[in-house]
Amino acid sequence: MDTDEIEDRTKGIPQRARISTSNLGMSRAGDEHTTCDIDFANLGLMDALDLAILIEEEAGERLEELSRMVGTGRDEGASDFFRSMARNERIHGDQLSTRRWRLFQDAPSRVRRKMIFDVEAPGYHQVHTCMSTREAIQVSIEAEQRAYEFYTEALQFVDDFTTRDLFRQLQTEEKEHRELLSRRLAELPVEES
Repeated sequence: MDTDEIEDRTKGIPQRARISTSNLGMSRAGDEHTTCDIDFANLGLMDALDLAILIEEEAGERLEELSRMVGTGRDEGASDFFRSMARNERIHGDQLSTRRWRLFQDAPSRVRRKMIFDVEAPGYHQVHTCMSTREAIQVSIEAEQRAYEFYTEALQFVDDFTTRDLFRQLQTEEKEHRELLSRRLAELPVEES
């Protein structure tokens, strides 16, 4: 993507209201200037819910895909772990969808999947076919941290108080998920080389 395309995608969105995905480790390979073309300063609750739903969907789909890629080697636990995490992401996405439906019914979404990339989804580059459960959990901790940082950075630009409340809630949940995974990791036996 060249600079002109980036400027066109973000035209009309104040610089202060854009989040650089490269700062959050979310840029696509070779695309250092990727930005979310979301005007966080004018983001309302419906759009924030739609954004959160898309983030959960992307993570769930990626984790399901990773569950099929790993576990062919020494430890089938990595595949099971990713599958379990995918279920959790789907459940969270369903909860957000229910909340959105109650508030906004069939109102069309203005947020698109192309506006996000790897917010909470583990990166393909972090995964290999023979990865252990320990490695899978470590990758997931990093993904939860990225999601936490995404909501933390977005909060700097969000003006609407109901959207701020939602992002604070999501930020807290991502932190709790990271801590839960860290405890689970600590309970695993140390791997031998």
